[in-house]
Amino acid sequence: MNRVAVKTWVAVALAIKAGLVPVVSSNVHSIGYDRESKTLYVRFKDHFIKSRSEWTRGGLYRYLDVPEQIFQDLKNAESIGSYLHWHIKENFDYEEIV
Repeated sequence: MNRVAVKTWVAVALAIKAGLVPVVSSNVHSIGYDRESKTLYVRFKDHFIKSRSEWTRGGLYRYLDVPEQIFQDLKNAESIGSYLHWHIKENFDYEEIV
């Protein structure tokens, strides 16, 4: 197994440890948070792109150095997708895991 594959599997294991829980959202499948590392995990839903007649994988992302209160606010937001867009995506570094 190469270094990239190992890094990916480790990141996925950390996301699972963070306790991803399903949420009610048209775009987000589940979210989780690791208090120790202040890492927010977001798994997006797969989507069908009608114009291309194909499915796209939603992806699993981690957002770094996110305060726990931001995670709590996201979890309790009326719209998870809107909160994620306006308060997290532009304010925290992130990377796609898978």
